[in-house]
Amino acid sequence: MALGDRTVHDLATVTQRRFPEGSQRIKVLVIDDEELMTAMVERMLRKHADVTTAGSAEEALTKLEDGGFDVILCDLSMPGMDGMDMHRHLCAESAASAALADRMIFITGGATTDKAARFLDAMADREVSKPFDRARILAALERFRRDR
Repeated sequence: MALGDRTVHDLATVTQRRFPEGSQRIKVLVIDDEELMTAMVERMLRKHADVTTAGSAEEALTKLEDGGFDVILCDLSMPGMDGMDMHRHLCAESAASAALADRMIFITGGATTDKAARFLDAMADREVSKPFDRARILAALERFRRDR
């Protein structure tokens, strides 16, 4: 079932069960060229995750050098290096980077190119469509949460 097909009630239940108060926090890198979007996602996640933001994929690559991220939440369509390019770059860089690329969730605005649609089809349900709410983002993050 696609994340967009779940009801807000279903997602809120999942969120409360899987992100209980006091549970270990995950480290999330949010990449989006729209500053308002990164600020909104950071506010949505701050009670549940340690969030780092980047305004471009190029900026994100610099932040990834510090390591330690559990999940990347990345806009699919950005100027310069987009989410697809970022994924390809990480897959080609190293085994650790490829493992992190496997924990990328892509934010989409709905309208995509044929190339983007094929890419998302290959990503095994790792898309969160705008508009979204905190419960939907947390449900998506839960799929890639590390067992520590």
